[in-house]
Amino acid sequence: MTKQNNIATQVVSVANDLLLDMPDGIVGWAFPGIHRVTHEQVTETDLQKDMMWLECEEGQTLGEYFDILIQTNRIRRCLNVNEGRILIKNNALSSPFFAHKQVLLWRSVGYDRAGNSFVPIIQNIQGQQPIIYLHRLESYLSRRHATYTFHGYV
Repeated sequence: MTKQNNIATQVVSVANDLLLDMPDGIVGWAFPGIHRVTHEQVTETDLQKDMMWLECEEGQTLGEYFDILIQTNRIRRCLNVNEGRILIKNNALSSPFFAHKQVLLWRSVGYDRAGNSFVPIIQNIQGQQPIIYLHRLESYLSRRHATYTFHGYV
């Protein structure tokens, strides 16, 4: 029996060069144009919490919220995986602003050969090194999920 690589639990490397290669199993980005645009500096003062819970009903999926971000054009103000790496590298996630949250990196939604979509998420647990992993859009929203957007950036 061979061990299968579970893409939904794959940890994305936090590279110093911030050049994102496609994680194993990901064959494309949902929005390659906006995925590539990266702010070189990202701090807490650049961001605001998106009020995702005002628009979501209990039982909604990440994919349904992703559709809301697309329809309202707020997807352009969200973080991508490289900006998530900058936050980790600069130790910015130790701030209470990010405490106990799973930070969704919506501008880097990717898909696999079977058409499944994944969003990179920073797992931010107090006392542990934050990691970025891929989460299926079919998963349900959780109160720990947080969307941060840049002020006025579209």
